[in-house]
Amino acid sequence: MSKHDSWATLKPHPAFDEVKHLFPNGVPLRDPFPTVFVGKKLGGFIIDHHRLSHHQLFNLIKAIASKNNATFSEVDDNFKRMGQFGIHVDSIEEIKTGVEGFVRSLEALKFFSEVTPESPGANQRLTTFINNQTHRWIEGDEQPDLKAAWERFPEHLKDEENTATYKQHLIHQHLSNNDYSAFDMLMGDAMVNALNEADPDHQYSLVTDDDDDDDDDDDGDWTAEDVELP
Repeated sequence: MSKHDSWATLKPHPAFDEVKHLFPNGVPLRDPFPTVFVGKKLGGFIIDHHRLSHHQLFNLIKAIASKNNATFSEVDDNFKRMGQFGIHVDSIEEIKTGVEGFVRSLEALKFFSEVTPESPGANQRLTTFINNQTHRWIEGDEQPDLKAAWERFPEHLKDEENTATYKQHLIHQHLSNNDYSAFDMLMGDAMVNALNEADPDHQYSLVTDDDDDDDDDDDGDWTAEDVELP
């Protein structure tokens, strides 16, 4: 089973609509950004067929063939010859990622902020970046370090969306990595600890019967019930 954690929601199309019920979480992608050249530009994602059942694989190949006016055999033969097959960026509605996909997306955002098509040696630098990604994450077994990746990510590229995604992943990671009891989960202690780790600029705490409910005496601290969780 593949360790990758990126998924794509496909745009509405008669060929895809017939099989979308087979992919409730989306179509699994090997990379969270396009790595296949279409002409001189990156224009295709590689599908992570290791995360597909035989039934899903058969029907997805059939749908891609139908959308591109090709035969099933043409797409299937190409898949068997290349060991992989892709999907065009124009067919992608949305990309969702786990921790690995998010960390790799940060690396891609940083690279493309520094290297534009007009940059000297842009094509070679892009090829080097993709090869490095393949060596580390696909052929290798690099494990994502969420906090370190976020600390390395340039401040000027941090926006509301990727900051919220980072905190969401950090909360989920905290809850998964700590051996909380069912009681801690039910009482909210686990979530409070996770929120304090994800958002150290605010102090979260549980509301108890002993707390003063007078808004005038609010000390500025946030409580767990003040937060709308993702």
